[in-house]
Amino acid sequence: MFIGTSGYSYPDWKGVVYPKFLKREVGASTTPELTYLSRYFNTCEINATFYRNFEPGIAKKWSDAVENPEFEFAIKANQVFTHAAGNKPSERKAPTSVETLKYTQTDLDETRRFLDVLAERNRLLVVLFQFPVSFKFTTRNKQEELVRLEGNWDHVADVLNALKEYPKAIEFRHESWDDPWVLSALREHETAWVNIDEPRLGASLHDTDHVTAPIAYLRLHGRNYKKWFNSENRDERYDYLYTPEELEPIAKSLEGMARKVEREPSRRERKKILAATNNHYKGQAAVNAIDLKRLLKIKNNPVPETLASAYPRLTP
Repeated sequence: MFIGTSGYSYPDWKGVVYPKFLKREVGASTTPELTYLSRYFNTCEINATFYRNFEPGIAKKWSDAVENPEFEFAIKANQVFTHAAGNKPSERKAPTSVETLKYTQTDLDETRRFLDVLAERNRLLVVLFQFPVSFKFTTRNKQEELVRLEGNWDHVADVLNALKEYPKAIEFRHESWDDPWVLSALREHETAWVNIDEPRLGASLHDTDHVTAPIAYLRLHGRNYKKWFNSENRDERYDYLYTPEELEPIAKSLEGMARKVEREPSRRERKKILAATNNHYKGQAAVNAIDLKRLLKIKNNPVPETLASAYPRLTP
C-alpha cells in the first residue's frame, strides 16, 4: 500500500512539513526535500511533469534522492496528452476533446526517455493521465438524446497503446465516464481507474471505488467548494484539511479497493494500492496522508517533528 502526497516542492511547506533550514548534507541529494519526505512516506506524485518535459537526468536525480528502498513515484503525464492545446488554468480557449488534443512523436519519445530511467531503477509506480471536466464520454444533442463521443475514447485508447509498456492510470473528471463500457475497456488495457474525492459540483465525478487494474488508485483533492472554480491561485483551490471523521469512510473505501485489487488478473509482480493527498496548502496533504495511515493501521507511520508542531493533533 502506497500512501503519500501529491508533490513535494512547495514554498509554504518550509517550516511546516520540512524544518525551516533544511540543508543538504555533504554528499547527499541535491533535492533534500524529497530525501526528507521519503523518510516518512513511500510514494509521491510528481505534478511538475504535467507542465513540461524533464531530461532523464532529473529522473535519476529523484531516484537517487529517496532513501526508502520501497519508494516509488507516480508521474503525472504531460498536459499535451490530456488538455486542449494552448489551454491554461486561467484561460480556457476551447473544451478538451479529440479535436483539440495534440501531441507529437517527440512528446512520446521525451516521455519514454524520462520514464525508462525510473522504471529501470524500480521507482515507477504508475503514470497518471488526468483529463479535465470538459473532456466527456457522452453528451446530449438538441433532442436531449444521449450521444457517445467515440472520438474522445479513441484518443484515450491511442495514448494507452502508445505507452503500453508502463503501468498507467486515468483520472476522468466528468461523470459521463463512469460507464460499464469504459470500465471494461480500461480492464482490457490493464489501466487503473482513478477514484477521486473532490467538491461535488455540476457534472463532476464522485463516490466511485472502481478497480480496473492491478493498481487501485485514489486521489484526495479536498472539498473547498467555494474556491474550486473561483480561486485566484492554486493554493486557494487546494486549501482544505480533512478531519479524521471525514477520512474514516475514505479509509474504508481503500480497504474495499484492496480486496477488489486482489481479484484483478495481473501480468505484473505485485498488486498495489495508491492513495495520494493533493490538498497541499500549508502541508495539509502530509497531515492527511499520516491520518490515513493511522486509520488503516499501518505500523510504519513516523511523523515529522516540524509537522507535529504545526498540527498538534498528529502528536502520538
